[in-house]
Amino acid sequence: MIIITSIILCVISFSITLWITISQRSRYSNKIQAALAALVKSTEHERKLQEEINALQIKVKHSREDPVTQLPSWQLFEDRLRQGLKESERYQLVLGLLIIDLDEFKLVNSITDYKSGDQVLHEVATRLKRCIRQVDSVSRFNKDTFVVMITRLSRAETAAVVAQRILQTMVQPFEIKNESLRITASIGIATFPHDGQDGASLMLAADHALKVAKSKGMHRYEFFQEEMYNSSRRILQLSSSLNSESVVNDFALHYQPIINTANEEIICMDTLLSWEHPELGTVSADELLDLAGKQHKIARVAEWLITAACQQFVRWRDLGFRPALLGVSLPLNLLQSTPFVCRLSQIMKETNFDPAWLLLQVKANARPLSSEELEKSFNMLRYMGVKLAIDDFGTGTLSLFQLKEFPVNYFKLDKTLLSDVGTNPQTAILIQSILELAHNLGAQLIVQGVETQDQLKLLRESGCTLMEGKALGAPLSEEEVVPQ
Repeated sequence: MIIITSIILCVISFSITLWITISQRSRYSNKIQAALAALVKSTEHERKLQEEINALQIKVKHSREDPVTQLPSWQLFEDRLRQGLKESERYQLVLGLLIIDLDEFKLVNSITDYKSGDQVLHEVATRLKRCIRQVDSVSRFNKDTFVVMITRLSRAETAAVVAQRILQTMVQPFEIKNESLRITASIGIATFPHDGQDGASLMLAADHALKVAKSKGMHRYEFFQEEMYNSSRRILQLSSSLNSESVVNDFALHYQPIINTANEEIICMDTLLSWEHPELGTVSADELLDLAGKQHKIARVAEWLITAACQQFVRWRDLGFRPALLGVSLPLNLLQSTPFVCRLSQIMKETNFDPAWLLLQVKANARPLSSEELEKSFNMLRYMGVKLAIDDFGTGTLSLFQLKEFPVNYFKLDKTLLSDVGTNPQTAILIQSILELAHNLGAQLIVQGVETQDQLKLLRESGCTLMEGKALGAPLSEEEVVPQ
């Protein structure tokens, strides 16, 4: 009994000792785990802190340096520009601001990749820095546009020397991924104090000049001129007005007779569109249609034009004035729209206008269309009974192949060909050749812009009979054609 009791006491003692040991180790383990957790937390905090520091360093660097070209940032450039303007004003010097835009740079990204495009931009930056002095500055304004500030100039013309140097260095090929790329640039130049007194006005002026440089064929430079600003302001004002739903109320139509000089008969009333802008005055049809085309509103303008002209022609016929044709001029590229051709047919039905009365005059100087597009549109119009004329023939882009393939009823000779008809024998020969070409193709020739009796006489002697111009009758308003 005593032995059993001793054994039980030993087991209990061992268990207590083991429990104490385990408890102590557990407390030590918890402390170790807590210490490790604290260490991990501290390391994570340090890592996040380091990441924030790195991001801040990058942000600070980018605030002073363009990440692609390593040029001074735009913010830093603006500060230098302000300092340069102050210096130029203080010492009565000229400062030049050049905006350099790479022509068709998006093609570089499309045929290579954006990484290669960035390499080209970096190389462009390097070349630009070689073209200027240390006192000058260059920065990347956005994407493929750079701005250069040229300081301490005695005359504005010196900026052109730098611009020409830049153009010359740009034509050198860029070697990217074993490929030789050739890139051109266009440059707009503005100068202080002539074109602006602060950075914003100089940037605006240089941008206007850049647009002119691009419009003239690119890879050239242009100085800002006040007329550029006035032109841009006019376009902006016209564009804003064209967006108004009531703009059609300012459209006006006049009509010029096309005469058969063999019998003095009016064969057609040619519709002349104009826009009587309340602030800018009369806007020509060419300017209106060009602007409407750029704003994708050409169909709306054309629909109004055709509707108003057809309604007026029907009223004339009701009053007893019945010329054979009504001439309406439209851009050739508008006819590639099948819905528009269908809308034309619908308008004629709504106005009780016989399609055989319509002489649709398409502009030959519009962008060339594919033969398939022209064939489809011309065949639809021919099926409707509409007659077709090529307007301003002799100066446009319509090919001889297209003349052979498509049904044209009339050629309207461009008036510029008449400028020296009385003094240049070659002009008379050319007109006779065009007249013969028209007859051989089963068409007739209408001569536009006959301004004098001498021109009228010479054209008659050349065999021309259908003519239009001030010598035969000036454009008339609706009321002047047939007094009510």
